[in-house]
Amino acid sequence: VVGRRTLGDGFPNAAQCIADFGANALFCAGPAIADWQDHDLANLAVAAAIDGTQTNTGTPAAVLGHPLTALTWLIGALQAKGKTLKAGHWISTGTCLGVVPIRPGTEIRATFGKVGELVVTFD
Repeated sequence: VVGRRTLGDGFPNAAQCIADFGANALFCAGPAIADWQDHDLANLAVAAAIDGTQTNTGTPAAVLGHPLTALTWLIGALQAKGKTLKAGHWISTGTCLGVVPIRPGTEIRATFGKVGELVVTFD
C-alpha cells in the first residue's frame, strides 16, 4: 500500500518519496501462489475497489514493463553494494494501480486476475 506521510496532497514528488521510504505505507501479503510461473504476470488484469466501487485498473507491466524486471534491478543494485537478498525477505516491486485517497473504515479489495484477491480494511 503506497501512501504519504509528508505534507501535501496527491502523490509525493521524487524527493518526498525517497525521504518517505518510497511512499511505502503498508505491506499486505496474501497466500503463496504455487503456480505463479504459469501466469502472464506482466499482463495480469489488476483492479482495485474502494468500499465496493471500482476505482483503478492496471497491469504489472506498469512496473518497469514486468515485475520481474524490477526484481532483477533490485538484485543488481544490491550486488553492486556487496549485498544480496536472503530467504524470508519480502520484496514489493511497486504499484500498478496508483494512489487513491482513503479514510478510516475504508475497505480496499484488490483483484489479481485469476491469481486471487486481497482485502484490507483501514481502521
